[in-house]
Amino acid sequence: MRIEYIHTVWLEQIHPNREVKIIFNGRGVLYGKGNELLVFEAPITPFYMAVYGEWMKGMIIEDGGINKFIVFVRNKTEGDKVKIKLVVKGIYSPEIYDGRKYRQIVNWKGKHLHVIQTLPSYKIQSVKPKGYKLQRSRNKVSISWLWKKGYTGEIYLETIKI
Repeated sequence: MRIEYIHTVWLEQIHPNREVKIIFNGRGVLYGKGNELLVFEAPITPFYMAVYGEWMKGMIIEDGGINKFIVFVRNKTEGDKVKIKLVVKGIYSPEIYDGRKYRQIVNWKGKHLHVIQTLPSYKIQSVKPKGYKLQRSRNKVSISWLWKKGYTGEIYLETIKI
């Protein structure tokens, strides 16, 4: 089974010790047969996962550094509109985030909001791709992109402690 997303939101809260909290929200339509739905893959060593919704149960499949986050669909069929919320806490591999530099290749389809948050004691040195929005508050620094037709490419963020 697969889902064709109408809108997705990916929020990452990263910390210098490489810990990360990912909150994924998606809205879309189910297609295909079966009951297993791959939500996303990420190079994270998870220690917590929560799935929100009465119609699904979650599971993690470890696959050599890239873990697959899967939900099992119940009482839904092809053509049904669904909402997904998945929260994962864990540690990024040093290749993705070393506490200072964050680099990840993404492939988002459809309307997508991507947000990365870090501690306010860090200054943003460099960000790619362009077109981001930067917001500072007392508790965090947020960098966000809104892509109306998706985005495929590298996301890069470099920070320095103030």
